[in-house]
Amino acid sequence: MVSSDKTKQPTKRIGIAIEMGIPFGHHHGSYKGILDYIRENRPDWQTIVDPYMTGLSDASGRAQYDGIVGRITADAGKQAKTLGVPVVNHWMNAPDQDLPSVFADYKENGRIVAEHFLERGYHRIGLVSWETDRARALYLAGLQEVAEERGIEVQTLDVPYSFEDDPDLFVEFYDQLRETLQGVTPPIGIYVPMDGMALYLVQLCDELGLRMPHEVGIAVAYNSLEICLNTRPTLTSIEANDEKIGYEAMRLLDQLINKTIEPPDEPLLIKPRSLRVRGSSEVFVSDDPVVSSAMRYIAEHARQAITVEDVAQAASVSKRTLSRRFNEHVGQSVLSEISRIRVQAIKQALVDTELPMSEVSESCGFTSTSHFNVFFRKATGMTPGEYRKQHRYQA
Repeated sequence: MVSSDKTKQPTKRIGIAIEMGIPFGHHHGSYKGILDYIRENRPDWQTIVDPYMTGLSDASGRAQYDGIVGRITADAGKQAKTLGVPVVNHWMNAPDQDLPSVFADYKENGRIVAEHFLERGYHRIGLVSWETDRARALYLAGLQEVAEERGIEVQTLDVPYSFEDDPDLFVEFYDQLRETLQGVTPPIGIYVPMDGMALYLVQLCDELGLRMPHEVGIAVAYNSLEICLNTRPTLTSIEANDEKIGYEAMRLLDQLINKTIEPPDEPLLIKPRSLRVRGSSEVFVSDDPVVSSAMRYIAEHARQAITVEDVAQAASVSKRTLSRRFNEHVGQSVLSEISRIRVQAIKQALVDTELPMSEVSESCGFTSTSHFNVFFRKATGMTPGEYRKQHRYQA
């Protein structure tokens, strides 16, 4: 005799509206988050990847999905409403803005980037973004909220979304970006939400002789490792919590399917994981020529065991003069800055590479792994292995 579990819910069919063939980390990350929720909470539910919801109804017009989640198109949203199928959207630029939604907290992204730029000594902040991107206003609001506290105005450049799809538009975009850079007064930190767009900014800085990160700092938004780690200098980036966006979107859909909550009026906002500081903005910039020269030397030799004397010699001043200028313009000692930049280089090697600890230690100028471990633990409160495990990027 086979017993039945009367409390067990029938299997649900969930349509996932994400274009998985597009190589965007945020698509794949949110997809993983959706599946994580299903595996942990509804293992009997079935998922069907259907980017445009072509399978939402059958030939007779009956709904084939119990709920849909993802990047909801206008047609999919309209059809789901007609069929009474619950929907959760996580696409900021979705045509229908009245859907229950879960988004990255783009305003928080802007705040984090602005705070980072100002902490690094950039006196000006810029934003290069798509003119039709709904997230633009949120990025800008976050940047302005921090910048206005310092009496700084955020400079903006809006470019057409399709600038890479048309040769004429691309030339117009490139010329406009060149003209903008020619008109800036260094040092300036520029936030470029799309990682690929930042490549053109880097190229133009090189063409115009603008030194990065000393005159122009750059931060991007999606932490595409293929771009961020292969650009020179490497690109500082916000690391969004894409998996949590997908996870929370699926949790909300589950609640809507089971009618345990009413559709929320406001989107749920997911804060980013962290800011990954890399070569495009890792040094402290200064208008003082001695400090600027010293900072440049420290950044270029971050993985070596350099001394204050080495830095003073590179800046062509005495150790005493260097220390005085640092205290005046940076607010900390030369040794503290050497240590900070070296720790930053170690963090980058731990998170962005798969090198064994012994090779990370050697590449960062340590003569022994034990010395490396002691140095890092004293600076961060955790071992290199603990830091890598906690901060390792999940693709």
